[in-house]
Amino acid sequence: MDGLPEHSIREHARAKRVRIKVSAQDGVEIIVPAGFDRREIPALLLEHAEWLDHAMRQVAERREFLEVTSARPERIALRAVGETWRVAWNETSARSWRPSEAEGSLLTLSGGSGDSERWETAAKKWVVHKAKERLIPWMGREAANCRIPIEKTIIRCQKTRWGSYSTRGTVSLNAQLMFLPTDLVRYVMIHEACHAIHSGHSREFWALVAEHQAGHGALRKALRAAWRFVPGWMING
Repeated sequence: MDGLPEHSIREHARAKRVRIKVSAQDGVEIIVPAGFDRREIPALLLEHAEWLDHAMRQVAERREFLEVTSARPERIALRAVGETWRVAWNETSARSWRPSEAEGSLLTLSGGSGDSERWETAAKKWVVHKAKERLIPWMGREAANCRIPIEKTIIRCQKTRWGSYSTRGTVSLNAQLMFLPTDLVRYVMIHEACHAIHSGHSREFWALVAEHQAGHGALRKALRAAWRFVPGWMING
C-alpha cells in the first residue's frame, strides 16, 4: 500500500479503543474514543498497512461484484429454500414498483413512471416478505430440535450481520440469508439459538454449537465469503 489510504474518522462516546473498519459502503473508517489524539492515526494506519491492503483488495472485489449484480435480474435464486423465480418486467404508468407472484415461480415487477420508488426497493421488500414466510418457521424448528427456547424471530436487513440474538430472547435474521445455501443458513440459525444459552463466544458456547452442528468450523469460514451469493440490488436497494 503506497501512502495512507483515504479514510474517515468517527468519534464514539462509548468506544474504549481505536477500531479500523473497511467496507464497500463506507471505505476505510476509523472509530476513536472521545478525546483521542488524532495525530496518532497515521502511525496506526502504517502499523496495520498489510491488513489494510488485504481488506481494501477484498472491498474492491466486492464493489465490482455489486456493480455487476445490480442490473435487472432475469431470475432470482433463493438458494436457502431451493426456489428459483423467473422475473418479468412490466413497465406501467404507476409511480412506484410493485411485485406480484404467479404460478410457475413467476415474479412480475410492475412500475416505472416517475420512478419515485426504485425497482430494487420493491424487489428487496419481496425478498423480506419471502424471508418472513420461510425463515421464521424454519428458525422455530431448528431451535426446537436443539431444545433451546427462543421468544420470537424477526427479519431484518442488516449490513454486517447474518443474524443476532437479543437478551430479550429475540433472534434477528438477515433477509439476505434467502440467497445462501441451506447448510449456511442452518448454521446461522443454530449459532443464534445457542446464544440463548451462552451470550458470548466462550468455549462453552462453541461446544454447544458443535453439539448441534457438525463441521461448524468449516461453515463459519465459508460464511465469511457468503456475500458473493447476494445480488447487488438486494444490498443497494
